Amino acid sequence: MRKKPLRIAFIADLHYYPADLTGNYCTAFREDNRDLGKPAEQSQGVLLSALAALRARAARGGLDYLILAGDLTRDGEYEAHAHLARLLEQFRRDSGVRVAVIPGNHDLNNPDAAEYRSGAKRTARKTSPMEFLMLYGSLVLPGARRYPGTCGFAADLGDDFRLIAMDTCKYDLNGNIMVSGEISHPQMRWILGECEAAKKAGKAVLGTMHHNLCEHVGYQDALFKGYLLDDYIAVRETLADAGMRYCFTGHVHAGGAAQAVSDDGDLLYDICVPALSPFPSELLLAQLQRSGKKVTARLETFPADEALPVTAAGRTYQQPYYKENFQLTLGGSRGGGFTGFLQANIRLRLPPMLQKIRDTGGLKAYFNIDANSFLTAVLAQLDQRYVNEPRHTAELVCRILEDGMNRQISDLPCTMHLDSLGLGHRSRPGTVRDFLETALAVIYWRGSLEDDPFLRDVLRRLGNGWFVDEALRFFIDKVVDDLLLKELAPALKLRLGSKSARSVKRALRAALGMAVDLKRRRAISRTLAWLAREFLGRPDLRDTALVHKGRGRAPASEHDFRRPMELQIKRNGANVKVTWYTKESITASDVIVCGADMHPIRGLRMHGGSAREPYTARKLDVGFAKIAGYEIAAAKHSVTVAGLAPGSYVLLAGDAARSWMSPGVSLNTGAKTRAGRALGYAKATAATAFRVFYSFRLVKKA
Repeated sequence: MRKKPLRIAFIADLHYYPADLTGNYCTAFREDNRDLGKPAEQSQGVLLSALAALRARAARGGLDYLILAGDLTRDGEYEAHAHLARLLEQFRRDSGVRVAVIPGNHDLNNPDAAEYRSGAKRTARKTSPMEFLMLYGSLVLPGARRYPGTCGFAADLGDDFRLIAMDTCKYDLNGNIMVSGEISHPQMRWILGECEAAKKAGKAVLGTMHHNLCEHVGYQDALFKGYLLDDYIAVRETLADAGMRYCFTGHVHAGGAAQAVSDDGDLLYDICVPALSPFPSELLLAQLQRSGKKVTARLETFPADEALPVTAAGRTYQQPYYKENFQLTLGGSRGGGFTGFLQANIRLRLPPMLQKIRDTGGLKAYFNIDANSFLTAVLAQLDQRYVNEPRHTAELVCRILEDGMNRQISDLPCTMHLDSLGLGHRSRPGTVRDFLETALAVIYWRGSLEDDPFLRDVLRRLGNGWFVDEALRFFIDKVVDDLLLKELAPALKLRLGSKSARSVKRALRAALGMAVDLKRRRAISRTLAWLAREFLGRPDLRDTALVHKGRGRAPASEHDFRRPMELQIKRNGANVKVTWYTKESITASDVIVCGADMHPIRGLRMHGGSAREPYTARKLDVGFAKIAGYEIAAAKHSVTVAGLAPGSYVLLAGDAARSWMSPGVSLNTGAKTRAGRALGYAKATAATAFRVFYSFRLVKKA
């Protein structure tokens, strides 16, 4: 007889803030919360609707457990935790569903805890780990075993599964919680012990933690470093090898699934639970079933207001709530979507920066500029006009931003999420704002690059240089028209007519054309297209079945750091030195040298090995330099091949035993002829001549 599947509902990133703390939704509360990207005003109503949806599913016999995977409260307010614990306990009694919670990076020892009962923002009592355990003490799974000193636990879920809930909270030297998370060595030993015991008992291991083990957002390790667990590559492979099959996480707010395979071929799925209070306001239902070594997880996301509309601050929101919540999450109560979100942050963050410059003594003192009398006068006018008028400056930047966001970016209309979220327009070409908002909807909710001709067209324009050229033209127009003619010239008492403005534009175009030449524009375009593909090209694994069949073969690529990165070959006479990087767990340093017939050459003298060395991976080429990237624990491999006779060879490097080798690289050990040196000189001269010609051509066009 086939067993009934285990049904677990997951909620993450509630950011719950009870109405009792809002001061009757006073002005200070609304001002402080509307631009955080976490609609605290609606959080209580969203949670009540979500619990109503879960009760309805439990009444239909469709729910065994409810797990809350961190960021339970806005900023770890003690009263928010106490209120939430009472709601969850009431839900447990009413529905009969077992409930368990783990903390996230907002929940414990958070110095930002605040309340507004008096009508003004006041520091609120924060919650310690011990208080967290006491508040949620009644919400314990049967037979749960806690790891001492943390909020983590392990418990058996029926006959086939064991759940290990990991406390990944990390604290600074003052004891305050941090955005990033970690698993300490003692906690890892406890986790591995639980995995081993589960294996002996014939149970499949499930995990849950707040921080991610895999990237769920493009380029997450570089742009959103704190959302991934510290040393996440080593941790996820250790957990996979120990027998963990699925791990349910949160933190990044974007629902979906990603997978990682250890060096030994063990597969681990990281299933990210969508955010509840911020967009997309969804819950995750996982139905887990085991048949021998095969484990299947069927995932279903459903809206928080599936059974009950969201009501908050006296207003009932139209179903589905996620449509309006998209704008609330981005633009707050101010509205305005992503443009409003960016403008709100400019108004919030730019004035304090200008105040710091003003306190230092102005632009000249802040940047330590050695200026003559004329430049000193110009800087003084800039101080008076912009530094001393931060609101005016912020509004000016917001206007320029709005003009840029309304700039056309494609000839095609943007309609992918027009009906579902109100993004785009059928009767006009898509704008920059349409693209960015649709991209956010794809990243955090539904859709893919392949589903939409507008997104594909924008990606094409990003890659062929059109977008970079348009951005430079927009920059020049704004600098001359908005700043020079309307702002700087009157402030400096300069009389500039349209003829002078055209001359300035020509000069700027020529200067930018020489600074951002064709080669740099191509590099920037390739990088923008790659980033867009990273963010939008990931498969949507939201509502799907993830099957784990046991150990397989580990893939090898530069993306998983098994295949050599930055392979370099240096000749020194008859010797050749080969260096490359891999992730730290790969210690094999093999070099294969093949002749022209592609057969390996035997008997070559080689010596070398590997040593631990940090490596910055996946840097972005922006033409002028390679920037960003992220550091991984890596191994640097260095091998010297001695005594190669003159001739042509193909060289491969990597781990030969596992076939994790680099592509073949051509190597010529013959002496450079006079003709070869002449050809190299001719190529260099031609390249220089082309750059000079291109710069003069741009000046002539301007």
